[in-house]
Amino acid sequence: MTGKATHKWAFKPGMRAGAYSWKSSAKAIERLKSASAEIRAVARTDPVTAAEGVIVLAQRIWPAFEHIDTSSGALGNAVGRTLEGLLPILIDAPADEKTRAKWLEQLREAIMDDGVDYLVPITERFGQIAAFPALMNLHADRDLDMIMDAWSDHDSYSHVTTGPLGFNLSKTGVSASVKNKAGTFNFLKPQYSSFKFAGLQLRGKKAAQLQLAYMMIMAAVLVMIFCARLLLFALWLLTLPIIFGWDFVVGFIRGVRGAI
Repeated sequence: MTGKATHKWAFKPGMRAGAYSWKSSAKAIERLKSASAEIRAVARTDPVTAAEGVIVLAQRIWPAFEHIDTSSGALGNAVGRTLEGLLPILIDAPADEKTRAKWLEQLREAIMDDGVDYLVPITERFGQIAAFPALMNLHADRDLDMIMDAWSDHDSYSHVTTGPLGFNLSKTGVSASVKNKAGTFNFLKPQYSSFKFAGLQLRGKKAAQLQLAYMMIMAAVLVMIFCARLLLFALWLLTLPIIFGWDFVVGFIRGVRGAI
């Protein structure tokens, strides 16, 4: 049964758009902790309202933190830990299909507006949040439709949040990025890059440096694989005349023997 959300979230004023400046990472992390604690407290008595609190927080993360220097990776890690800790509240809430449909629309919009992939934990568990098969299928179909539209109408689509490559033209400027198994590298705004390894997630300049190292290593591996295959192909080509000559000689000798 779905409850009626009447809770006035204390963290909302501190998570307004543009609330934090360049050097406010530590303050933003403390705000995340207090928001998480408030949501968890509400979850003990009203899990549906607490789940809506998770939505409210997710919607405000990028607008509030947009101007913060994330080069140390501390804020990105804090956001990831906070969302991972709160997602079970959102997934397990006893909400009906209509309520979850509204939540998914709100999350989809927040994900589309997210400038540095803060909401990746949500995208990775979007199906679990949907819960109902009809909602899962609906949003999967919408993603496919968006991809089809983007392929056929390049003038209207400046960014599609699917696949390894991304190009975004928004109010805050132009962004071009590439996604891989280790995170995201932003070519035009390296400070918005992310890097994850062994459960550790970094963002900012350090993440950009690690991303460059990762891509260089992967490029070197691919070049080595290509060279190895090219060498095998060249050796195969070199053996063809030998094989042909051997077959010709064997066939000639057999033919002579048969004629004697």
